Amino acid sequence: NLCNSKDNVEVCGYDPIVIEVRNNTELQVRFKSDDLSNFDDNYEFRYLDTTKYTKEQAKALFQTFQTFVYSCDYRVATNMALSKVETFNGQAFTIDSPEYRKAKWKAEAPNYIDMDSILYHQNFTLHYLGRDSRAKNMFWAYNPETGKWNLIFLWDLDTFICNNNEGLVDIQPGHLDTDVVGTKD
Repeated sequence: NLCNSKDNVEVCGYDPIVIEVRNNTELQVRFKSDDLSNFDDNYEFRYLDTTKYTKEQAKALFQTFQTFVYSCDYRVATNMALSKVETFNGQAFTIDSPEYRKAKWKAEAPNYIDMDSILYHQNFTLHYLGRDSRAKNMFWAYNPETGKWNLIFLWDLDTFICNNNEGLVDIQPGHLDTDVVGTKD
């Protein structure tokens, strides 16, 4: 993808749905909500094969994915009774607890996500300190053959290797970055 525009269909046109994450401050893009009513403010179709999907169908597929990921956020577990007993890896859960949500993620995420693509993306951005590419500047693509979402490539790498958005080194070697909303830290 070097020297190629993200608007070029040849870059991301091999999956019928490719969605760019456009900002990193909204709850939806950080999977802290499954309300996609402001989809067009936070996401953009980089590619949509309209012979296979309408925008509404593509958004519905992404909504299913978003809802699953949000349902696994252990930080917002309700600690209320589940409507039925859920069993993951031999352990039964009756309460919506942090442990339940973590077990659900571990057991079911591979049904929704190409885990190799997300692990590669996370490891690459952690290794090269690409904090701006963990919450935006990434592209979710839907593979209809597997029914899974994957991260297809990195984009806008100006904040890699200790640089901030102004091109200045702002992380000392040996330190990890953290992407804290509302701060430069």
